Amino acid sequence: MRYELWYSESASSYALIYEGDTASDHLKEPDAKVIWTVEAETYEDALQKRNDFLGWGEYKSQGILFDYPPKGQGL
Repeated sequence: MRYELWYSESASSYALIYEGDTASDHLKEPDAKVIWTVEAETYEDALQKRNDFLGWGEYKSQGILFDYPPKGQGL
């Protein structure tokens, strides 16, 4: 699965969304732009790769288990 990292300069915020996920458009600020893409087996793997890219260190799960993208919505 390919994920896109979106960044909004006005809000100084990031959103990691799988490519083509229009249902998550509400998570992106109007000025957000894709700054990086990555292939990953799982969303958690993509989150770790995002942290590596941004220099944030090890990704630590918040303890919430969920499927992203939801089953049947992948590309």
